[in-house]
Amino acid sequence: MTLDSKAFILDDFEKQIEREYEAGERETVENLEERKEILKIIAGNTLKRKSITIRPFGQDIVKLKAIAAHEWIPYQSKIVSILHQYVREYWKDKGEEK
Repeated sequence: MTLDSKAFILDDFEKQIEREYEAGERETVENLEERKEILKIIAGNTLKRKSITIRPFGQDIVKLKAIAAHEWIPYQSKIVSILHQYVREYWKDKGEEK
């Protein structure tokens, strides 16, 4: 069974991929199901959250809670956001987007 590409509405990115595939610039993945399972495992391990214990100054927590309340998010989420942003910027500055 072949698929009629006109039966699908593709966005610009998908159209670009289709053009590249038809031009021979992209290849199909061998062992697709096995590859998907490996990528699922990698993604699952990458996205897991880890618990840590920190002991910040009390006044910093009070101020952080005020900022988080202003943004309508839990203060713990704000802490995670700040930490994630710092780590991302650190590696970006080093030229090693990780």
